[in-house]
Amino acid sequence: WSALDPAEFARHWIRDGHAGFDALARLSQPVIAVLNGHCLGGGLELAACADYRIAESHARIGLPETGLGITPGWSGTQRTARRFGTQLIRRMSLFGEVYSADEALRLSLVDKVVGKGDGLAAAEQLAAIVAGRSATATELAKMLINAAEGEERERVLDAFAGRIAAGSDDLRAGLAAFREKGLRSRD
Repeated sequence: WSALDPAEFARHWIRDGHAGFDALARLSQPVIAVLNGHCLGGGLELAACADYRIAESHARIGLPETGLGITPGWSGTQRTARRFGTQLIRRMSLFGEVYSADEALRLSLVDKVVGKGDGLAAAEQLAAIVAGRSATATELAKMLINAAEGEERERVLDAFAGRIAAGSDDLRAGLAAFREKGLRSRD
């Protein structure tokens, strides 16, 4: 990315990265991340899209961008602040603090720490638990939590309103009247 001119950097690198990360954060299914090494900058921004983060014991977590002369670009100052708290993001972004997996667990940057090489198995166990739960209730709960964080409030409100309206007698009556009107206008 350092070879891109500023306009291309903003237009493609930042905007396209945001679009991808936003799509991941807004998946209706729970997302589990396994951090199995350095999770710095974009790695932390990617992990912040997940609903559950498992760190292997050797993981290191931080936002070092300002030390490189740039700001976090894929919601490293926005989604991460909503998910982890602004003071913690200040410490990483402004002062360069980098945390071990155990420190990250204590600070709620990750949800669980496992041994090196054990992350995928832990994620598969967690995924099996999620798979045994109500898919509809899980999706709705995730939407509500995302809305509470400001992740996608407008979409969540529209989706809930649409679900309620789609199951109503008013919709069935309205569609029947629309069809009847359409048939009469053809005559």
